[in-house]
Amino acid sequence: MSSRFSGLLALLAGLTALLVSLPFAAAYFRAYPGYGTPPPWLPAFARAFPGLLEFAHLTRVYQVYGRTYSVIVPLTIPGLLLMKQWIGTDARLSRWGWRIFFGGVLLFGLGVIGDYWPDPNSDWVGMGFVLELVGMLVLWSGAILYGMAAFQDDNTPRWIGGSLIGIAPGGILGMALLAHIPSGPLLAYAIFWLVLGSTQLTGKKPEIQDE
Repeated sequence: MSSRFSGLLALLAGLTALLVSLPFAAAYFRAYPGYGTPPPWLPAFARAFPGLLEFAHLTRVYQVYGRTYSVIVPLTIPGLLLMKQWIGTDARLSRWGWRIFFGGVLLFGLGVIGDYWPDPNSDWVGMGFVLELVGMLVLWSGAILYGMAAFQDDNTPRWIGGSLIGIAPGGILGMALLAHIPSGPLLAYAIFWLVLGSTQLTGKKPEIQDE
């Protein structure tokens, strides 16, 4: 698969996440009132964009957004594989950081699919949510380790290592802003792919800039 196509998929994933995250989180609190504390922006968002939240039964609206959101992780897989070729090193930290990061991404992606594609009353939904939680922690841990390895690679721009490390604190901030899983913890991951996907779209490996 070409780097340009991988970059295009990554950009699509990032844009989808940013467009869907707010109505996705808002739909959750409308469909399941009393489960968690809604963020302060929710009433204003619901008043401003009622059509995004009232096109079907409340639980159905939430499921539609969840199923739409489930495409995000699969769309980033080609970009992840290309990223390993571009910034991978033979160091142990890099190898294990990559494995943990990639494993967390897969677990999270499977969790989102399991959470929103089965019948809402199915036991699979609960199992999917557990996978999301486990995948979230594994993904964040792997991103930090792989980002540290990228900092040690003389052929990798520092911004890539910093962006990888920022996925974890950015995900925590996303949870604070959206108060919703999976859209909150994956927010920084989506922004990461907006940036790196744009680079992959050029077909050129990121290079160290001369000072």
